[in-house]
Amino acid sequence: MEPLSAYILTCNSEEYLGKILALIEPIVDEILVLDSGSADRTREIAESFTKVRWQQRALDDFSSQRNYALAQCAARHVLFLDSDEIPDDELIQGILRLRQEGFSADVYTVQRDWIVLYGKKIHSLYPLSTPDFPIRLLDKAKSGYHETSNLVHETLTGYESSKVLPGRLRHYTFRTRKEIARKLKLYSDLAAKDLLMHRKSLHWLHQAFNPFIAFIKWYFGKGGFKDGRTGLIFAAYAFNYTREKYRKAAKLAKGEAWRANHSNLT
Repeated sequence: MEPLSAYILTCNSEEYLGKILALIEPIVDEILVLDSGSADRTREIAESFTKVRWQQRALDDFSSQRNYALAQCAARHVLFLDSDEIPDDELIQGILRLRQEGFSADVYTVQRDWIVLYGKKIHSLYPLSTPDFPIRLLDKAKSGYHETSNLVHETLTGYESSKVLPGRLRHYTFRTRKEIARKLKLYSDLAAKDLLMHRKSLHWLHQAFNPFIAFIKWYFGKGGFKDGRTGLIFAAYAFNYTREKYRKAAKLAKGEAWRANHSNLT
């Protein structure tokens, strides 16, 4: 049977972690739980499983965090899940068969359904249409994350072949208004740095109109209207995310210009 490691990134992830670990522990050789500062029962839950190895690392950006996790995994092939992604039985059995038959592709994707707020399955959530097909198993000798490509939505590069795993993931996220606000702040902070890093235009027209364009695209173009009130909430999220990333990027750019101008005077 082919060796297989797994890792999960966590931060206050007690709600689903135990269920995820119980499902994947029988089909992998080791599990790394890489935590970025949990204050709940995440560590206690993780360390109750025999194959789990606990580590902590402050989150700088998701690409760096994932590259670090991959480097800590012993096996060449690595399964990775978010701490709120629950695999179904078909996916678990498919991964087990893959280990027995051998890995024939560089990466493997899986269908992921998004479940938000009050248990509603939705059609879109900025910046994705749903369901989507993220990579969740890879050959780390042939792929890795480009650490300067995108701080929010990390990009896996290097692989040449891919296949789709059987089964599905159910992604339970944005469960409360408080969580929506927390993720909006985290992701817009990183997205603002992305705008500056890639020298994107911060023209006032972009700042003024792009949030409205995001709302229209994700509510009408991507089918958010099909989700009723929930779709409206997440179209508003697209609006606020876009507005905040431009506002924060402009503020950062202004601060950098101020420091540059004053450093020239000293």
